[in-house]
Amino acid sequence: MHIGDFTSPIRYKADAIRRLLGGIDPCLEGLQLYDLGLPGQAVQVKTHAAADGGRAVDRLQGLTVYLIRGYAAAWSYTSNGYRMLGEHVEADLGLVRPPEREETRVSIYSDILEIYSLLQVIPYLSRGGLVLGDGSIISLIVEPRLEVAARQKGGVQKVVGEAAQQLGYEDTEALIDALEEETKTLGPLASRRLTGVDESSGDVKPFLPGLEHAYIEYLEKLLLIRQLLRTAWENGLTLVYISKTSRTSFLYPGNSCGFPDVQVISRLSPVNPGLFAVEPVQAGINSPLWAPSEPGTASTWAVAPPDTGLAGFYQDLRVYRFYVRLAPAAQVLKVEIPLPAREVDVLGNRLPEAMKSLARSVSQKLLGLPLASGYPVSLRRIHERAKLSRSEAEAVLEGLGVSYMVGGREVVE
Repeated sequence: MHIGDFTSPIRYKADAIRRLLGGIDPCLEGLQLYDLGLPGQAVQVKTHAAADGGRAVDRLQGLTVYLIRGYAAAWSYTSNGYRMLGEHVEADLGLVRPPEREETRVSIYSDILEIYSLLQVIPYLSRGGLVLGDGSIISLIVEPRLEVAARQKGGVQKVVGEAAQQLGYEDTEALIDALEEETKTLGPLASRRLTGVDESSGDVKPFLPGLEHAYIEYLEKLLLIRQLLRTAWENGLTLVYISKTSRTSFLYPGNSCGFPDVQVISRLSPVNPGLFAVEPVQAGINSPLWAPSEPGTASTWAVAPPDTGLAGFYQDLRVYRFYVRLAPAAQVLKVEIPLPAREVDVLGNRLPEAMKSLARSVSQKLLGLPLASGYPVSLRRIHERAKLSRSEAEAVLEGLGVSYMVGGREVVE
């Protein structure tokens, strides 16, 4: 085969992709832009905080060793600009045991350290402040691969119930209570100590199957998210999760281009700053909205064992979503705001206007933060501090004297 035989169809495909990515494509014709215009004047926020996490994994003789870090910081606004009030860093190194569902579990560990770090800097904030998270609160909460696997083994209640019995707890509620208490007294990754897989715990306990280990670790994350949300709400803070690479399509599902919402909005309004596509508040996480359902069924994400306080909390959680562009020609950002059901339910018929007002208020506060290309500088800085590079992971392992054991190496940032 000549090189021309190979490059000709690729060049044709490249030309097609360039056409698709340039300008308004015919497949978007007829789609309506839900443009609410400019959010208004920027509002200076007295205090705000942000957090992110990083992780790296190595393969050591068939086992997975992880290195994770969570970083959070808080800032205040003064006449001289923003100054840092405080910061918190959490890091951990360990083996994923048993060596099952490593990718999901290391991701959970990283999320746990990120959330825990954020909780440590919230006391620096004053009422009316913002708490910024990177990505989606919904994606942070829902672990579909674990939930689907649990269904295949009889459901979340059965998986966690059997794990609780093996670990010597009366029921799932007792296991969750012990996990929450362990987190309060000994800090993050309590699930690894509780199940005896933490290398420094000294506990000898019967090894659970990989799914059971993963689900208990997931429950710790759910407990910390609940603590974060309650702490923010009780202190008059607004939690705002921002995604600059969202691939969701709740506004333009099934568009003939196959584009996510941010791409559609960017094509229909490529330059102007503004609010776009304010969406009604969604129901709780244990809702058919969050799971694909077979025709005629009401399949749900049962994130926590039913009939527990933890499940009840997520059943009542509401998540409000909208899109915003904060600077001319900048990226369109997806914004999610978690809300307690009691605040949403009392609005009744006033809900749509109240949510638009909330979207404008939050957007004005975001405009008041230092921005770079329409994205909060604090989130960008946090990400740089939290991420783990290949060279950094290698340096840590070499410093611990385990690098000679490394075969193939994989680092995930």
